[in-house]
Amino acid sequence: MLRWNDLVRRPAAPSGPELAIRWWAVVCLGLTAIFGSLAGCNSLPAPYGGGLTSGPHLGVMGYTYTQGQGSQGFAQPAPVVREAVLDAMAELRIGDLQQREVNGVLTLSGITADRRLAEVAIVSQPDFSLVNARIGSFGDRVQTRTLFDHITNKLNARERLAKAQRGQDRNSDSRDESELADSRPNRQRNRVGYDPQTDRASRSWEDEIDPLDDPNATDDLDDQDRDPEFDQRWRRARDLESRPLPPPTESDDISTRRDDDLEARPLPRPASDAATLKLGGTPRGTQPRTAPASSSRQSPWISRDAVSDDVMLRDVYEMGYQESPRL
Repeated sequence: MLRWNDLVRRPAAPSGPELAIRWWAVVCLGLTAIFGSLAGCNSLPAPYGGGLTSGPHLGVMGYTYTQGQGSQGFAQPAPVVREAVLDAMAELRIGDLQQREVNGVLTLSGITADRRLAEVAIVSQPDFSLVNARIGSFGDRVQTRTLFDHITNKLNARERLAKAQRGQDRNSDSRDESELADSRPNRQRNRVGYDPQTDRASRSWEDEIDPLDDPNATDDLDDQDRDPEFDQRWRRARDLESRPLPPPTESDDISTRRDDDLEARPLPRPASDAATLKLGGTPRGTQPRTAPASSSRQSPWISRDAVSDDVMLRDVYEMGYQESPRL
């Protein structure tokens, strides 16, 4: 009787070499799959990576983390974002930085403090710059988010600094325009010190500046604003103030010596000359003073009603000194 087992030919058992070849083929296939997946994790797909194919047209895309890498868009040009990325990587102690650019994608790579590979790709778009980052072979969610936070802070600080600088420039320009507008309406007011309360110019020679000597003087004024008569008087007064005093003359010296002699002259003794003065005479050692020819009365310098001789002598001396002619 024919059996089924006799009809079906059983395959022969593999020999030792064939079995070894089969096992080595399986091992190589597994290693190829493993290393291929690792290489794919370490490289960032261009241009976007992580399955992102488009971004908003308004300029900024929020932070996302997919497949071990983070992505975020910034409304800044690629060179500005590159500087912010370099500063952020330096703060996170990512060293050995290398830069390469392939097909318009700028890639920055470095080594972290725990010896892991960190890569950042910057893709320039019309309205924004897209940044993709991966840290480690399989990604690090916490470290990647920290890196993007540092990049955002750097860009915000640059934007605030730029706004403050533009505000200062705008304020300085407006201040310069206001000062120039105040100096243009009337040149005479600008020179002599205009008083808005009285609507007049106080002509103080000390506060004025010669327009020829003033380095800030403007020449964009019309001829109708110029006052030739005032300019002439102003220059004359300035020349008089700057002119040195003349040397003292001989008459001034004689007058000064005469005044000094009168001040240093001692008073006469009242005890011995009191009777002479009462009788209309002159004290000893002094020149007689004569009254006018038309007057027959007693000398006006002698007081008959004096209380004492001392008071009378003092009055005589003071009146004689005040009425003494100057040389």
